[in-house]
Amino acid sequence: MDTENEYATKKLLLSHFKDTKPFLFFTFACTKKAEQVAATNAKPTTLTSQELLEKGKLDFQLNCVSCHGSDPTKDGPIGPALSGSSFELIEARVMRTAYPEGYKPKRTSGLMVALPHLKNELPALHAYLNSFALGASKAKPEELCEVSASSDCVKSSK
Repeated sequence: MDTENEYATKKLLLSHFKDTKPFLFFTFACTKKAEQVAATNAKPTTLTSQELLEKGKLDFQLNCVSCHGSDPTKDGPIGPALSGSSFELIEARVMRTAYPEGYKPKRTSGLMVALPHLKNELPALHAYLNSFALGASKAKPEELCEVSASSDCVKSSK
């Protein structure tokens, strides 16, 4: 990670290209933001069940929608519906593109790629995907904690 001085120098240099090379500037800005987000995500946090659900939804939208579609209860253009998936299935597919022992795949296309950067997001993804199985609009926050079985999840006092 760059020091503040290195960051300021790069920012100054890139500011000269801002008008003629907007893509380069945009790429630099996105990279710095990604580094900041990664640094923030590396810190241990305790989430309420509602925060876990929102985080899972965002992770799903950013990483899964293109193949699985925007509605986890329905098959997507490439991938199957994910609602109600077990934590073991999500972990195996996301981390290794494998299946848990004894699981019969819905599809055998083999198109999914591993997404190891989501390792710390698995409990949130699991909570979000299972909120549909519980009935998202009816699910109580404490039920989401129980479904996620995550140590990152605490029952909301809301």
